[in-house]
Amino acid sequence: IKRSNAMNSFVRGRVELEKLY
Repeated sequence: IKRSNAMNSFVRGRVELEKLY
């Protein structure tokens, strides 16, 4: 579960970056 949560956070952060660019 911890690993899955970290991946979700990483993917979410990446999406946020794509929004900025």
